[in-house]
Amino acid sequence: MLLLYNAKRSHLPNQTPGGSDTHVRFSPSQPDHDFPGDPSKGTPQEYNLRVGHAIETLRDELPRIFKNGLCDTSIYSPSIRLTESTHTNASLQSKPLYLTLAGAVRWSFKAWFKNLELEIQSIRVNDRGGRGLSGFDYNGGGNGDSGFDGRSDGPSRVHMSASTPGTVVSPSMTRQTSMTFASVEQPVSAEASQIIKSKGVGRGTDGAEEIMSPVPSTSVTVRWKLTGTVRSSIVLTARGPTSPPPTSYSGIFVYEFDDMGLIDEHRIENIMPTPSPEAIQRAMAWWGWLLHRTHPATAAAVGVEQGGRSNR
Repeated sequence: MLLLYNAKRSHLPNQTPGGSDTHVRFSPSQPDHDFPGDPSKGTPQEYNLRVGHAIETLRDELPRIFKNGLCDTSIYSPSIRLTESTHTNASLQSKPLYLTLAGAVRWSFKAWFKNLELEIQSIRVNDRGGRGLSGFDYNGGGNGDSGFDGRSDGPSRVHMSASTPGTVVSPSMTRQTSMTFASVEQPVSAEASQIIKSKGVGRGTDGAEEIMSPVPSTSVTVRWKLTGTVRSSIVLTARGPTSPPPTSYSGIFVYEFDDMGLIDEHRIENIMPTPSPEAIQRAMAWWGWLLHRTHPATAAAVGVEQGGRSNR
């Protein structure tokens, strides 16, 4: 059985032979699930399904985050941890706090900027457990940018090496993406098998093999570029409000997966250019005000005072 895509998103038409406007998401080939796999299982097949679903969800939702927010929250662990150690030294843990902050950032950026656009330039999967996920590289950069996979020869491509691959085609934002996925029937690699044997394998309630102590986790690195223009009502001069030129930032998100194939850590790295201290202070003040207004208990748990300053 191959990892098949199910073209079901109502806002985009299904692809017909020779067509190009297909939007796809992970699901098993028989039942229709909003989330693939049973989170109580730790088999390599279930793990690969969940990681693949999470990658597709990130690729689909991040460019639209300022419009739609995070819609599919099933890919995140209940204990997900968010860290940004370069500029703010911010850290929080738990799914409710993570989703609350994502919403606060979304609305604060929309209030501060206009014409916001988040572009995914590349995605890379680092598989530490030898599950056949490494080499899954997506180049989303435009204008000939090659991204991680080192290619600039036309449409972006996502590659996953597999002994029995299945191939489907879908758009990546505005361009076609070719994806190859591993068969769920293929065995795990020799390296992963050795780790599994050393850790132990048990049997689930249905008699299927279940990893009791899983192999090392997978991480996904996303390079992104954010562009937007500060609203003229915010930029005041002696002559009154003025409209500045567009602002552009680039950075990296690193997503770490737990042994169930759920995202349990999100690290924000390498934001360039470095935001000014004033911009960081204003952003924290705005976030603190918004968080206190909407979720006072959450703000207290995070440690943000009414003015946006940390009280820890």
